[in-house]
Amino acid sequence: MKKILFIADFFGPEPGGMENFNTGLVHGQKNVVVLVTASSQLGDQSKYKPFDEQFGTPVYRIAIPIPNFLVPTPKKNRDFVDSFQRLIDQEKPEHILFANLYGRNAGLVPIVYRLGIPFSVILQPFDLDQLSMLHLNLHRFLKRANSIFVFSNYFYDLALLKGLPERTMVSVPFGLHVRWNRRQSQNAQSKLLKKLKGTDVKFRILSMGPLTRDKNLDRVFQVIEQLDKMGIDRSSYSWIIGGSGPEYGYLKEMIHLHHLEDTVILTGFLDDIEVGALYYYCDLYFHPGGQQRNQASGYSASILEAGYTSLPVISGSGAGVDEIIRNLVTGVMHSAEDYTGLAKSIVELSRDAELREKMGRFAEDRVLTEYNIERTRHQIFQRL
Repeated sequence: MKKILFIADFFGPEPGGMENFNTGLVHGQKNVVVLVTASSQLGDQSKYKPFDEQFGTPVYRIAIPIPNFLVPTPKKNRDFVDSFQRLIDQEKPEHILFANLYGRNAGLVPIVYRLGIPFSVILQPFDLDQLSMLHLNLHRFLKRANSIFVFSNYFYDLALLKGLPERTMVSVPFGLHVRWNRRQSQNAQSKLLKKLKGTDVKFRILSMGPLTRDKNLDRVFQVIEQLDKMGIDRSSYSWIIGGSGPEYGYLKEMIHLHHLEDTVILTGFLDDIEVGALYYYCDLYFHPGGQQRNQASGYSASILEAGYTSLPVISGSGAGVDEIIRNLVTGVMHSAEDYTGLAKSIVELSRDAELREKMGRFAEDRVLTEYNIERTRHQIFQRL
């Protein structure tokens, strides 16, 4: 069995689709050594030691600056090169697997290129969005990869359009790995409900962060405007937006401008168990969808998490979303900017508990069978 060096910059206890996927992918893999390309701004990395020890395999954390492809990295910021070389000398990996390409991981690209160790890359949606002919060094690097893994047929086709070689492309399902279970989440609800006081008697719609611009969560207000026009009383439902991020202040201001303080709730930061509790607490999941100008936007692990907890999904269209949601079976899809259609579907499902339960059951079955992390793990590691 080959020794694999897995390089990731999302690998920690923080909640998030990437963290969950990366930690789930290496769970139980005894032939894997993990390198986390940490931010130098995070300070003492020893605080991650209890988290890292649960994997039973070495986990290294090296601070690596995000590279500027137009400006060489200053010598004073290149200590990570020696640290990485020591890791290679000590562990002697036979294959390197990148969990993603851009960000801090890209700082290791020229070093891995020179080492000559066989490597493969999991090309994330945000990698594909940023990949352009301006980054010829990354194109050259990818063309030398043994395998390039993408998460859907949509991203497979997009990667081909970006000029990547078909012979090394492999489409694999995004494997869902949740770090909470139903019992833990239900026990956590007592704390969570303090933040959601009074919502237990209302119809509860959930949308999840992180609260970034690419998540398009401001579309929630467009849908609420349509609900208003349909005569739906705002006091009859609560729209809960879970998570934290740079758009928190903007969304809070939007709530104030639209006088939605009693309808839309921002939870702020949630840990893994609270995330699970929120899914189990709500009646319906709403996903805003992607943007036309962003070919990779809209794909989200939160749709799978909703399905895992038997929540039906109403979603705007986006990159690969139609491969996750079976329209009118596990949820309902509309054009991302069809706010009237999205609002009508919310009303219809809010009035039909039996249909919500049926869709949720189909969604759970599909996630467990088609988006199992063990299936994805097998498909990736058997090719390394």
